[in-house]
Amino acid sequence: MVLSVSILGPMLNDDEHPPQVGLVGISVGWASIYRSPLGLRSGLPGPPALINSSTRLAIFNYVTNNPGVHFRGICKGLGLPVGVAQYHLALLANAGLLASYRDKKYKRFFEAGRYSQEEVEVVSAMRGGTAREILRALLEGQPTPHCELASTVEVTSQALTWQMKHLRASGLIEAETDSRKVTYTISGDYLPTVAKLMDVIS
Repeated sequence: MVLSVSILGPMLNDDEHPPQVGLVGISVGWASIYRSPLGLRSGLPGPPALINSSTRLAIFNYVTNNPGVHFRGICKGLGLPVGVAQYHLALLANAGLLASYRDKKYKRFFEAGRYSQEEVEVVSAMRGGTAREILRALLEGQPTPHCELASTVEVTSQALTWQMKHLRASGLIEAETDSRKVTYTISGDYLPTVAKLMDVIS
């Protein structure tokens, strides 16, 4: 696996002051797995020049342990200036160590190769606190009528309607309407994935 970057040298060791230049192209190859002392998952494959930075190790492990975290969440969680976070995230993404997913509002980051597309979509949805509680409630007792679900999740009927519009658009939720009420279920295609990942997002 080969990454084309340029100007590695000393600049990759300068965590807090990334150079004010563009990346242009130097070849770096790697085939080993390097171990990071941080986080729950410590395997960090990559060239030595990309893993000898404490900032990049911290970002990689933070994303690994907080899948689906968005850019501002990384900055806030690690106390990083925006420019520093952008610089190191770009290096990790270009090296194939991190992947990003754009939902309607945020660009979310994941450990590359760890999650399927379906899992990425479910995790991204669960990053919304109310959406996660809706999915949790449906896991415990579906199908569930609209009013009962609103009461369980402790949101207004209007707020639940707004949430369901987006969850249904993503395919996560199915709704059945009769003459008296609407009931919701988690889509059968997503149900195993939602159950599997429910406790991944805190």
